[in-house]
Amino acid sequence: MKKLLALSLSMLLGLHINAKSISISQNPDSTYTKIANDHKRVKRMALKIDLPKIISGSLPLSFEYSFNKRFSAELGGGYIYSQYPYSGVSDYGRINGFTMRGGVKFSIASKKRIQENEDIQLLQGLYLMPELMYSDYTITNGYNKPGPYIYRPIAITLNLGGQYILYNFIVIDWYIGIGTGGIGTQSFYGDYYYTHIGGDINFGSGGSTIIPLALTSGFKVGIIF
Repeated sequence: MKKLLALSLSMLLGLHINAKSISISQNPDSTYTKIANDHKRVKRMALKIDLPKIISGSLPLSFEYSFNKRFSAELGGGYIYSQYPYSGVSDYGRINGFTMRGGVKFSIASKKRIQENEDIQLLQGLYLMPELMYSDYTITNGYNKPGPYIYRPIAITLNLGGQYILYNFIVIDWYIGIGTGGIGTQSFYGDYYYTHIGGDINFGSGGSTIIPLALTSGFKVGIIF
């Protein structure tokens, strides 16, 4: 009798577990299905191009990786060239070189919003980003000066930006930033350094105190994967 009762309980338990597993697999709101869908939905990486900088003489690409909903890291680089239509002007000279930049993005979404919104995209939202940028380029025959003149400007800025995901595939990223930097060059050549705009703030007695100012901005478009 005891063996028969034990066998019956085992069969009932097995049927219950089997029915529950069938219910989970068929229910679109089940935990199993949600985890599977989230696995396909969550994308941690992005490849982007900064469109305005193409017009201003460089081809910058960047790669971003999200570690979690709070922060991600982004690294970028680009090729500097003589942009049209100035490339045909003799005084403008020939320009070639490269840019490098990188930083860490910190989400400024509230902790409550992140915890409550399970569907928040890892790469989406407003952010703050300390960023280090560097350019290295050569100008030859600029303004009737044979040269070549080598320029190596460097800057560090704090950027405010926003990133948005469309169709779980396209990423749009805008940013503006302010900081400080220097040109570290043989001579001064304009105030645009392909990663940022540079200038000086003069104050004190007779403007004796100088703070080098750096401003940056951009509008990136790319894909996430």
